[in-house]
Formats: sequence, C-alpha cells, structure tokens
Amino acid sequence: MNQPLREFVRRIGVTALFIWILFAGALASIAWGLSRVVRGLDFDLLALMLFVGASAGWLLARSRWRGRVVWALACLAAFVSVFLRVGQFGDDILAIVVDLVKFAGRIQFGQFDAQPLWNAFEPLGAGLAILLMRLEVWSRALVNGQPVADLAALALVWGFVLWLLAAWAAWMLRRAAQPFWAMLPLLLLFGFVLALTGRETLWLMVPLAALLGLMVMVPHDARQKRWERQDISAAQDLGFDLGLVSVPMVLGILVVAFLMPAFSPRAIARWVQEWTEPTENASRTISNSFGLEPAPRATTVFDTLSSPGLPRSHLLGAGPELLKTLALTIQTDDAAQGQPYYWRSTTYDIYTGRGWLTSRFQMQDYAANERVQDDSVRARTLHTRVRVAQPSGLVYAAGNVTSVDRAFEIARRTDGDVFAVQVNAETYRVESRVPIFRADELRGAGTNYPAWIQTQYLALPDDVPPRVLALARDLTATAPTPYDRAIALENYLRTIPYTLDLPTPPPDRDVTDYFLFDLRRGYCDYYATAMAVL
Repeated sequence: MNQPLREFVRRIGVTALFIWILFAGALASIAWGLSRVVRGLDFDLLALMLFVGASAGWLLARSRWRGRVVWALACLAAFVSVFLRVGQFGDDILAIVVDLVKFAGRIQFGQFDAQPLWNAFEPLGAGLAILLMRLEVWSRALVNGQPVADLAALALVWGFVLWLLAAWAAWMLRRAAQPFWAMLPLLLLFGFVLALTGRETLWLMVPLAALLGLMVMVPHDARQKRWERQDISAAQDLGFDLGLVSVPMVLGILVVAFLMPAFSPRAIARWVQEWTEPTENASRTISNSFGLEPAPRATTVFDTLSSPGLPRSHLLGAGPELLKTLALTIQTDDAAQGQPYYWRSTTYDIYTGRGWLTSRFQMQDYAANERVQDDSVRARTLHTRVRVAQPSGLVYAAGNVTSVDRAFEIARRTDGDVFAVQVNAETYRVESRVPIFRADELRGAGTNYPAWIQTQYLALPDDVPPRVLALARDLTATAPTPYDRAIALENYLRTIPYTLDLPTPPPDRDVTDYFLFDLRRGYCDYYATAMAVL
C-alpha cells in the first residue's frame, strides 16, 4: 500500500503535491464559507463548480492554446457544467445516449427514422429553455432594481462565476506561476461577500493562509523545474526545510495581521462596508439579488404575547395519538358532492426550525352576524354549522370568515392577515368565502410580490440547513412558474410515506431537514412545514 503511494508522490513531486493541497484547501474553505452566507447555495454545488473549474483550468494551462481560444473554451465548459448540474439533466443525457445507441443500431439495418432520437432531446431542450428564461427574468429584475428570489438563477450565476474564477486561479498557477494574481479574484469576491453580509471575517484566514503558502511554494517549484532543465543540482530536502521555515512565518503573519488595526481582515471588511455606505440602496438590491439577504428580525417575547387566549406557537413533535373521541361535527350547505375542504383555525408566519410562531397581531371585536369585508376576487360563499366537543375558543372555517352568528373576535397581523378567529360557544354558524382559482391563473400570477408579502412570508431563519434549500432548487430548477414549482414540490412530498408512528425530533435539529433527509416519513404537520419551507 505504501509503495504505490510513494510512487505517486515521487511522480507528482512533494512540492507540487503540497501546492495542490494548499490550493484545494483554499477552494474548499471558500465553498464552505459561501454556502453559509449565500441563501440557497449548498457546499456540494459550490465545491463541485470550484474543483471542476480548477481542474479544467489546470488542463487548459498544459495545452498550447492561448488567449481567446482558451477562455472561449472555458466559458463554454462552464456553461455546460453549471447548466447540467443545476438543471439535474443526468437522466435526460442518459436517455439521449441510449437513443443514440439504438439509432446507430437501426442504421445498420437500413432504418433511418430519427424521430425517437429527436424526442429524447425534447426534455433537455425544454429544461434548458426554462433555465435560460429564469436567468433572463432574474437579470432584468436586477437591472430594474427589483430583486427576484430565484434559487435556480442564483445557482447558475454563482456557479458560472466561481467556475471561471477557479479556472483562472489554476491557469495562473500552472501557466504563469503567479499565486497572488491567481487567488486575488476569489479572495476579493469572498471578502466582499463577508463584508456585505457582516459575517465573521475569521473565515478569510484559511484562504489567506493558503495564499501565503502558495506564494512560498509556487516560486520554489518553478525554480526547481528551471534547475532541472539547466542540470543544476539542489538539495533534495530543500522543500522540506523551506516548509519548516515558511509555515511558522505564515502563521505569525496572519496572527499579527489580524490583530493589527492598520491592515487585517477586519480592516478590509470595514473598508468595504464604508465604501458601500453611500450606495446603500444599490448595495441592498445587489445583496438581495445575489442571495445575500440580511437575516430576518429576531422575534422577541413581546411579539408573541399580544393575546393570552390564542395558541401563539406550534411545535412539531412525535405523532399524535388518535382517539375514538368525537372532536368536531360540521354541516355545510354545499350541494356539490365530494367537494374537499380544509378546516382552518390558526395560521402561522414565522418558521423557527422547531415549529411555528405568529408575529404581532391585534384583536378586533365583531357583533353577532356582523359582516367582515372579504377582498377575494372570486370566491364561493359557504355556510357551515359547527359543534365543538371540547371548546377551544377557536372558529373552524373553510376559506375566509365573513360572519359568525355569535359575538366573535378576529386576530389580525400586518395588512389584515388573519391569524385566528375566536368565539365563546360550543355551537356556532359561520359564513366564509372560499377563493376559486384556476391553474392557468396561478401560472400567470408572476412574482411581483408586495413588500409585506416578501418580508412576512418569504423569510427563513439563517440556520436552515443549506441542503434543504438545495433540494428546493434542484426539484424546481426546470419548472417555469412558481405554481409549477409548487406542484413539483407537492409531487415530491407525496413520495414520502405518511405515518403517525414517529419519534420526537432531536432538539438540536431543524425539523424540515430532519423530516426530508433522515426521518423520511411523517404526518400532516411535517408535510405542511416542509412544503412551506421548500
């Protein structure tokens, strides 16, 4: 086992191997840092794009091509790599290969029907067209100062940029032996992102240490190769001695630089923040467009103590025990047979990772049968009689409550958003309006959401695991509209078995992540939570 390893090290060279370790460490640390700063980008995607780009740049540096030819090829390779990964086109490519083999076999027997082959290309073409459309919508919104939260477009842009920067770094290391200019674009981008988001600048230490190490080892490797060409002998352990001297020096430089106020990662971050202050609006637009959204405002205890009579939180736990005890009796005047309804009591708008909270709300009193305005564009009126076996004070209704035959209260959040309706009765009649929408209307609704919708309903905690957001992106990358993306998520969640036999989630885990990747089964609260988060 040791002999093949020694042979590999001998062929590669200790210095070259150490250079690759430093370079790979810098790329991995940048991928890790960006995956925790940029919303919707996971480490696997970023690391793949960086290392594939670096490998391509290294190979191109060994070729005899120069200038425009090299970077035309690099851009083409980056485009193909990023679109294949983000669009999840592996199955489509495999189907095309299979049909090509079949077509080649038919040609041998004089059958030239290419229609099955063209049919195999259709899903790939349609998926590419959708990705390009999403990228175009995202770009136009960025130019107009109206950022669009599109995970697929973000993955395409970040993947393409990082692929090319990694290719540039490998090219400069291999072809020009210039580690400073090789790593500078990646470090500037990483530092700018950290400064813009206000994250801990200690994350810069690993790539900076790698840069300093490369600035020592790359020139040494170039000298060694020059000496070999000129038949100049040198001590074999010179690289080892150089490492013994340079490692403590690099560590010392980093410690001193970090502690000194004149020039340090903290100083660089402050400089970037001061530089972006005069253009705060533009900076906010850019950060939102590129997934660098600021963390949502932390919920305080005062936000959830507006009314002691309502359940202000909802946690996800073990499966509930089903009892053979009557809970509700509901009668409707609906003449349509088989019409499905969802009976709603409370709604929540803040995901915590363990469950749900409601933001601040206000109570408004209504007399019996007093009308409540409903702004539904098109809805069907439903009259329901409800008998509650164990009164909780909550009104159960389908759609939006417009009146109750008893005195009632409505708890409203921002912009009239209803949290819950209260009534002090075991039996009540409620009138509600059930909105009616067609699929074509939902597909054409667009993404020009009001600001309060974006703030209240499109915010997630910073600690949602990146693989949850990556799964959402991968499942919906080739879905053209938000409605189609919601359907794609729904279809995926329907593949997860339903059960009430569940353990309590670990206290240190995000429940959506736990449900999707570990538990892989659940009951209604898990499906609803995963659907909302995805």
